[in-house]
Amino acid sequence: MAAAADEQEALHILFFPYIAPGHLIPVADMAALFASRGVKCTILTTPANAVVIRSAVDRANAAPAIDIATVPFPDVGLPPGVESVTGISSEADMLKLLNGSNRLREPLERFLSERRPDTIVADSFFPWAIDAAAAHGVPRLSFLSATWIFSA
Repeated sequence: MAAAADEQEALHILFFPYIAPGHLIPVADMAALFASRGVKCTILTTPANAVVIRSAVDRANAAPAIDIATVPFPDVGLPPGVESVTGISSEADMLKLLNGSNRLREPLERFLSERRPDTIVADSFFPWAIDAAAAHGVPRLSFLSATWIFSA
């Protein structure tokens, strides 16, 4: 009995990547690394982006330890299933996608309130995640994705 009382619940990290493969896949890889060390990991994204993440998670050894939670992508006038930059073909649709991504704050706030993760790793493309995390007393780390190379 004493051993059970001394056991500590696993650290729970929420990952909140931006809706583009160059952000989704590195975040899934990072979550897999943490999960392989015994950390409970949840990735919060939209249904179409969950498919991209699931394939990256399945390639990792720690796939079963990663939970993928989905929230619907807001209706902003995009065709059904278009929830990522890969499905965008015009500047007007890109603006709709950006508008939709900014509307993900409310689902993030709801997740933070209901699930109470120990920390959140939020994409730097979601600057409002700082305030959302602070409002719920959850420490936030920023994920910076660099998809270009500088050379001299």
